[in-house]
Order: sequence, then structure tokens, then C-alpha cells
Amino acid sequence: MKRSLFFTCFIISIFLGNNILKAQSLNLPGSPFNILPPVLIGESSPDGADLFNVTGSGYNNGSAIFVDSYDTHFILSLTGGSYQSSLTFYADASGNVNQDIYVKFTPTEIGSSEEQTLDFYCWNPYSGQTMKVQGFGKGPEMKMEGRETGSDPWDEILDGETTPTVSEGTDFGDALVGTAIVDRIYRISNTAIGGKSGDLVLTEYETNKYIQILGTNANQFSVTVEPSTPIDSAGGTTTYTVRFDPTSAGIKTAEISIGNNDPEPNSENPYNFAIKGNGTVLFPVP
Repeated sequence: MKRSLFFTCFIISIFLGNNILKAQSLNLPGSPFNILPPVLIGESSPDGADLFNVTGSGYNNGSAIFVDSYDTHFILSLTGGSYQSSLTFYADASGNVNQDIYVKFTPTEIGSSEEQTLDFYCWNPYSGQTMKVQGFGKGPEMKMEGRETGSDPWDEILDGETTPTVSEGTDFGDALVGTAIVDRIYRISNTAIGGKSGDLVLTEYETNKYIQILGTNANQFSVTVEPSTPIDSAGGTTTYTVRFDPTSAGIKTAEISIGNNDPEPNSENPYNFAIKGNGTVLFPVP
């Protein structure tokens, strides 16, 4: 009986080899691993900036350990370059592991966390562990305001507004052809979202020109003062001036369009709104 039991144990030991003595484990950092500071929407965290170290023991000589990220917003590297969604690294001759893992984050949302589970596993023999990585996106939020005169309160102009109003400064009112001009000043603000704002950058459509006037009567309006850009993330503002100078009588309509880096979701790029004015003439007294 003793000989039979010894023989059975001997066969099992030959079949399993050294694995019968192994207790594979990785030491992973606390979860989630945070990528900081927040990353601007449309950009990615810098190469080599965010890394954690993985150690472990109990592996076979040269065992391959795999790590997978299933979200392309979090990609991985062993060196701080050549990022990809899956990596392979190896245990040393003693079955130990000591490997840096770099993470690059490309955000898609402003102000809220994005999280991904990383899977670490080995096939010989099988073992698996997981950890989470987390990042925050930041981005600008564009706000437009106008008013009739400098003493009036600012009134918000929503992106896509099609009905000009006096209180928003988008209805320029009457201007005598060849004699009168009407100027309106508008204010652009960069409003912070939960501390996760970024600089608002206006898009040049020509050198040092950011405000486009489009539409049927665009030539009846002009930009006399251009805004400054970028508009900083700490609640920065800038203003610009649009002039109505009609060359003929009648209602004149146009659209203001401003390219910018206000990101998805709910992007306001370009920021558009309608304007109008009325050209008037003096008729001779009979």
C-alpha cells in the first residue's frame, strides 16, 4: 500500500513538474491607478508620464505574462513609447517579475472619470489578476453673451439661435443708409466644469481673424475688433465688436460663426447665431 501511494505521488510530481511547488502571484498597485492631472479632450497624456510597477514571484523560468486593456482610451507600453492595447512581459530565470507598465489616456468626456479594467494573466499554469486604471478629461465650455448698450446686462446667446433680439444685441435695429452705423459688443466666456476646464481656443479662418460673418447680407456687417485667444480655463473672457453699416434700405440678415475647441459631447464648434439690422433712408419732403 505504501509503495503504491509513493508511486502515485511520484507520477503526479513528474506530470506537474515544478508547477506543483509554484504559487504564482503579482503585486499590483492600489486600484484604481489614477492618471493625473486631467487630460484635455482631443489630446492624450504624455508619453512616459504615467506608470506603475508590477512585481511577482512563483512563475516558471521565462513564463509569459500578458496584460490586456479592452478600451482604446487606455493603451499600454513597457517602455513609455509604442503604446498598444495588449502587452507581454516575462518572468526571469528565478520565476520573478519586475516590470514597469506605462499607461496613456485619451479622454472622451469632460469632468467625469473614465475607468478601465486591466487583465493580467499567465497560461503556464493559468493564473489571473485584475486592476483598474482611471483618468479624467478636461475641456473648455464656450458661452456667448451680448447686449444692446454698454449699460445693459449681458444676455446669453445660445448656439444655433435663429431669432435675433434687441436684449442679446443680435438685432441691430435701424441704421440710416450712408450716414449711421450701429456697433454691438459680444462677450465670449470659458466656463469651468467641476474644475476640469481647459483653455478655449478660437479657430483662425484667416490670419488673426476668428469671427466669420456668413449669409445673404454678410457684406452689410463687419468685425471691427477681434477677440483674443486662447481664453484661459479660470473663467476667462474676451470681447469682439460687430458693426452694421447698411448700403441699401431693408432688413439685412447674416450669421456669425466662430470655430473653437469646445469638445464633444454637446460640442459648440462652430458657435453660430443669427443677426439682423434694418437699413433706412430719408425720403425728400414734397
